[in-house]
Amino acid sequence: MTEWETLKEKGNIFFKSKNYERAIDLYNEAIKLSPEQEVLYSNKGTCLKCLGRYKEAIKDYKKSLELNPKNVKNIKRLESVYRLLGNYGESLILLEKCANLEPRESSHKNDIDKVKHLVEDYELIKEYKIKEDWNKVEEICLRLLKESSEYTELKLEYINCLIENVKLLDAISFIQNKVTTDEKIKYEEFDYYATLCLYYEGQYDKAKKQLSILQNKSSDSSKYNDLKKKITEIQKIKEKATKIFKEGKYSEAIEEYTKLLEFDPKNKKFTSIIYANRALCYKKQNKITEALKDTNLSIKLNPQYIGGYLKRGKVYEELKMYDDARNDYSTAKKLDPSNQDAINYLNNLKMIEREVKKRDYYKILGIDRNADEKEIKKAYRKMALKYHPDRNSESEESKKMAEKKFIDVNDAYNVLSDPKKKRMFDQGIDPLNPEEAQNGGINVNFNDASDVFRMFFSGGGGPQFQFFQSGRGGRSQGFPGGFEFTFH
Repeated sequence: MTEWETLKEKGNIFFKSKNYERAIDLYNEAIKLSPEQEVLYSNKGTCLKCLGRYKEAIKDYKKSLELNPKNVKNIKRLESVYRLLGNYGESLILLEKCANLEPRESSHKNDIDKVKHLVEDYELIKEYKIKEDWNKVEEICLRLLKESSEYTELKLEYINCLIENVKLLDAISFIQNKVTTDEKIKYEEFDYYATLCLYYEGQYDKAKKQLSILQNKSSDSSKYNDLKKKITEIQKIKEKATKIFKEGKYSEAIEEYTKLLEFDPKNKKFTSIIYANRALCYKKQNKITEALKDTNLSIKLNPQYIGGYLKRGKVYEELKMYDDARNDYSTAKKLDPSNQDAINYLNNLKMIEREVKKRDYYKILGIDRNADEKEIKKAYRKMALKYHPDRNSESEESKKMAEKKFIDVNDAYNVLSDPKKKRMFDQGIDPLNPEEAQNGGINVNFNDASDVFRMFFSGGGGPQFQFFQSGRGGRSQGFPGGFEFTFH
């Protein structure tokens, strides 16, 4: 065995034990003795790749291929580095070369198809960014990072979409653990993104401290100055709004919160919290529609915000929309299984539902228990028109609230217009509750709301209604699974 071969074997031993630096030293010594040996360059290139020194690895792989251009194994090694760095153009050139050298080897074609899909995925990111579909952007970035974990531009895209999805701690963790020191030196956006996340998280003192560091390092500190001023100002306005709210001055608090909404729309987490706080003010003023609208906006901006679900759940409770309230509390608990508020609200909701399970159909129609058939019809007609969803379509919130009341109105007439059902209800049995109806010994058949409206509004000139429920069985009775309707 020659001296260079002995050095190579020693280098291989250190490589296997993952002592890459020592292996590189031995390969370099061997190269000095026999610089025409391609294996020395390829082995050294692999050590450099393992150390994350990709540019140096590319240089050594290329040298090995100068000595033997037809070594498919070394071509694939070089291609793997290009793919890792997101240089898909070079990857495809090398893979095509492999396919030409070994036309019967199917793995080369599979790799070519894989890299082409990576290119297509990267192009898709641009499309979804235009649509502001950040969940899709995140999904694609994660898929690409599995193959191209050292693609710097892809890392920036991923961090940006995490910020857009209000996953701020995830973004900070990614910057700390997956971005190299060299990348941070070359691209100051990484440190800026980390500081931005601290600001969005509400860690204002840490953010300002980090901004001071960045200002000293950067030749252009204007954007850092601007952000520092914004943080100082937002703290003052927030403190003022909180103070006014605690004093019970809800109208003034709403004004201050509205100013904060306009302050920094890009700060989704903060804006989401402000919408939820303003919703609480509206709820205190019994402006339930406005409160529901604000909680919807809060959750839309930040689907991870537990407080948004809890506050909206309370609004739904106020509206007696208990299924919706339960869904929100359950979502909050899913986001944080140990959240005591979510647990307590769910338990309290069970007790509330037991208490209010029986509906007062007389109260729903706004009549007393001695009302005759004519008064019942008149009250029903009035309430049905009042709560018809087509007449309450100025917002999604008002329409949803009207739909709930409309169903209650229909159920109330269903019971009170039928002597048998009315008699049951007067005796304390709700005929629309299957368990109570069964205990009362009467089999209840529900009327179709379309028939009810035809009875009231048949003939020319009056309002006309149509009710449909689509499903596998065609048109069905009542409203057990949602409905469609038109109002003329």
